[in-house]
Amino acid sequence: MPFKNKKKQQEYVQNWRQENSKKLQSYFQKYYQKNKEEMKSRHRKWYLKLRIEMLTYYGNNKLACIWCGFTDIRALTIDHIYGRRKEGHKRSISGCTLYSYLKRNNFPSGYQTLCANCQSIKKVKNNECRRK
Repeated sequence: MPFKNKKKQQEYVQNWRQENSKKLQSYFQKYYQKNKEEMKSRHRKWYLKLRIEMLTYYGNNKLACIWCGFTDIRALTIDHIYGRRKEGHKRSISGCTLYSYLKRNNFPSGYQTLCANCQSIKKVKNNECRRK
């Protein structure tokens, strides 16, 4: 089934996946059950790598809070400099969803790496509240 036309190949694969969606779903469920620990381990490694990449980028190429210099990754977070609503986020996104969004959108400006303490201080200082 070698295709010379890449577009036709993509169409074929898309159609095949639609026609065989139940079969694929069953296969992936069985695969996951057989390889659950490996899949979880692989995901944890991927997530940690993504998190370090985002925190380092928004920490001015340092894995540290840009306000106080705190370096423990467990307490480092990505902060919307001007608040999430001004960035166009209607709902709160965090963790993997936020990191993936930032990477997919080529590291947009308006974010910074802060530790949990500095982020809490910033919230109080700027009178930011979750519910308004």
